[in-house]
Amino acid sequence: MIKESRKKLKLTQVELAPLLGVSVKSIKNYEQGIRTPPKSVLMLLERLVKNKGE
Repeated sequence: MIKESRKKLKLTQVELAPLLGVSVKSIKNYEQGIRTPPKSVLMLLERLVKNKGE
């Protein structure tokens, strides 16, 4: 879900990380399924995607 949303936003991992308040390594771990993103990160990402569509 993280990678798909990031691609929709046309952002790199480096660009997305500060928007979500996490490290680039965290983004990589979320995308590779190594770690599960916290609900707060998922909610913020959802808002970013929704706002892009408006």
